[in-house]
Amino acid sequence: MGNKTNQDEAMNKLKEIVFKLKSSLTNTYAINDLEHKVKQHVSFELMRQKMIDSVLTNREKGIIEESAEGERYVVSLTTHGERIEKVFQAIESVFLQSRKANKVVLYLSEDEFLMKELPITLEKQVERGLTIKYVKDFGPYTKLIPALHDFPDANIITVDDDQIYSFNMIDRLVRAHHTYPQAVCCNYARKIKLKDQNHFAPYLSFEHVFNSSYSTSPTYLALGYNGVLYPAHSLHPDVTNEELFRKLSPYADDIWYKAMELLQGTPVVALPRCKSWTDMIFEDLSMQETALILINIDQGKNDDQFKAVFDHYNLYHALTK
Repeated sequence: MGNKTNQDEAMNKLKEIVFKLKSSLTNTYAINDLEHKVKQHVSFELMRQKMIDSVLTNREKGIIEESAEGERYVVSLTTHGERIEKVFQAIESVFLQSRKANKVVLYLSEDEFLMKELPITLEKQVERGLTIKYVKDFGPYTKLIPALHDFPDANIITVDDDQIYSFNMIDRLVRAHHTYPQAVCCNYARKIKLKDQNHFAPYLSFEHVFNSSYSTSPTYLALGYNGVLYPAHSLHPDVTNEELFRKLSPYADDIWYKAMELLQGTPVVALPRCKSWTDMIFEDLSMQETALILINIDQGKNDDQFKAVFDHYNLYHALTK
């Protein structure tokens, strides 16, 4: 009862703030954008409280040993810096899925965390099935590369550390996988755009994919936002070539994985998504990866990394098949 009262009070205070701010704004876009951000914040705070309550009181296992269909599903994620204090939120939402994974692995940089005491929240989650592994720091690639080494025959679902996932995220990805067993399945994709046969249009011109049913295209770029399922052996063996990916695409793992999918002949399937889909995403705005956004998008490094990777493998033709 106490938690609900606190949540109601917080909601009412936020509504008052929004009302006052809206009264001082005249630009319709600014008003709508503010209202949307506040709604996102309120939704996230409510979900965050649910995750806190669960991690402190729940004793049920967050994983299952075997899947009914015989395939194994491993959820893989990483975190760094002060975000270690909040990563339990994403993990707890994975533990509470309608379809549980066979394994949930948090990969941590051995240089950064091996000698540090972990938060009590993670210790509690280890008791319920979380695996923590200390590995070499691969930057953004730490989310997937170690898992490919550890679980070569499993289907790997990568998730970010700054989101609280809706209860059916894994189920949606697995259902898509059952329909397209050879494809990389994602909840969020952009459509790669070529300026001519050997040059990309600017990354920011790549359209977001909105679709009412499963769709696929050689130009779909699967992005990590809200989960990606990589079937076993769906990526070219070069995927783990550290020397190459650090040289060609050091900050943009999604671009590197796209090249590895094309080399392997693996399609990308985008799950159904409408423009209001983001209302179902609960993300911690205080944990946004501003450094990578600044490098990849604001500084245009995505464009440089696309060119470096596709020039190296001469892959432009694969986007027009």
